[in-house]
Amino acid sequence: EWVRRIEELTGFEVIDSIPKAEPLGPKTPLDCMVVAPLTGNSMSKLANAQTDSPVLMAAKATMRNSRPVVLGISTNDALGLNGVNLMRLM
Repeated sequence: EWVRRIEELTGFEVIDSIPKAEPLGPKTPLDCMVVAPLTGNSMSKLANAQTDSPVLMAAKATMRNSRPVVLGISTNDALGLNGVNLMRLM
């Protein structure tokens, strides 16, 4: 139900597969992207350019286009082990 609500609010279909995320970038740039929640695992992958999911592929394309990516970090290790990855992304 929350996916439908997001689509209603934004007027856009949720991007939930790698083929749907691939056009983002030169073809269809975003004004801004929000990644929430961003787990420690996904933060590590994003910091190390591992784009193995639609979210990470879209985030990488958005950053490549010099557009803002807002990260809603959600991790259970209080950033202790992921602090270095957060600093790479800043």
